[in-house]
Amino acid sequence: MGRQYRYTKENIFEEAVKIFSEQGYNATTMRQIASAAGVNEATIYIYFDSKEALMDEILQVFRAIPKRYIPPRKKIDAFLEEEPPRQLLSRFIPYCRVEDANFLTRAYRIVYAEQLINPKASALVQDHLVGEVAENLVYTLDKLVERGELPGLESPKYSTAWSCKQFSTIWANNMFTKLCLNGFPDSCERVTDENGIVFMCMYLIEMAIDGKDAELHSAYIA
Repeated sequence: MGRQYRYTKENIFEEAVKIFSEQGYNATTMRQIASAAGVNEATIYIYFDSKEALMDEILQVFRAIPKRYIPPRKKIDAFLEEEPPRQLLSRFIPYCRVEDANFLTRAYRIVYAEQLINPKASALVQDHLVGEVAENLVYTLDKLVERGELPGLESPKYSTAWSCKQFSTIWANNMFTKLCLNGFPDSCERVTDENGIVFMCMYLIEMAIDGKDAELHSAYIA
């Protein structure tokens, strides 16, 4: 009974994620989810009190999974002692295990569509998918600047406090949008350092300063 319960609940959950991502939360009915999951509509309410409860569980699961792939603050300090800037910054380039890619791609699209009308989805984006990622990245950049390893960010044309914070926020927002529109990478391997720096240059620097400052570019691609 327990195994069947888990299987049925997981099946309903997976079909809800698929349909929500394809046609939107408001346009989806519990009957559609039940039909896709191969159960009657009443069965769904054994596992989820409402469509809102089903969405809440999707957001809860989604909140946990990306944390596996973006380094938390406590690990950044260790990486700072062991890795050069190229390698460290490449850790902020998303990747994931193949088994997580399908769910993450769909979940990003659900949150992207719902963030303006669902307060819980909006909070998830602002606090974690953009906010926490940006905070961890600016912390990393600040530390590298303090150690003199990113000389381009010390240009007198831009204050360090402004540039690190602005770059990190813009990069995190653009990364979020890119993942929502293009899907989550399904590679088991982290991108190479070279590709990671190219990606950082494109989304962190070019979006911040329109690609006009060669000195800042050289800090990342030299």
